[in-house]
Amino acid sequence: MVRYLKIAFGLVVMCLVFRACRLEYVCNIVDSIPVEIRERIIEERPECTDIGALADFWVSKGDSVVEEMAEEQAYERELEQYIK
Repeated sequence: MVRYLKIAFGLVVMCLVFRACRLEYVCNIVDSIPVEIRERIIEERPECTDIGALADFWVSKGDSVVEEMAEEQAYERELEQYIK
């Protein structure tokens, strides 16, 4: 009986360690997102308020979001130069 309890306890500890590692990975991804980009993603996509969804979105589409923002900034600079 004690043997089965040890096995069950080992499995529970292993599951908790895997969850902790996953959470640390997700937190590292979210921390790597610049603040203004993170706020913009959350404003445009309310489903990304969940930290896991935000991390998954950044991993899958982060490059395209950065490119889009760079294009918008370039357009705004051109517009300002045109106005001057």
